[in-house]
Amino acid sequence: MGRGPKCDDQIVKAIEDHWFEHCLPPSTEYLVNNTCIASKNTMFFAIRRLAKQGYIKLVNGKAIPICVWYAIKRSLTEKE
Repeated sequence: MGRGPKCDDQIVKAIEDHWFEHCLPPSTEYLVNNTCIASKNTMFFAIRRLAKQGYIKLVNGKAIPICVWYAIKRSLTEKE
């Protein structure tokens, strides 16, 4: 079970990589398989913690990298 900044960096990088490759939020199984976290429950806790710290946004329970969230928000406001 991983904890600390190194593991948080792995989670954020896995979320960003999945978004940039697939344009969709990653599943919890994907994140568990590609990071140092060993269980889904611990992953949910880590994702909520990262959202509170401002590294990601949670929209309908799905993790979105903050850079992607701002890009989506900016593109929606430009269309108005």
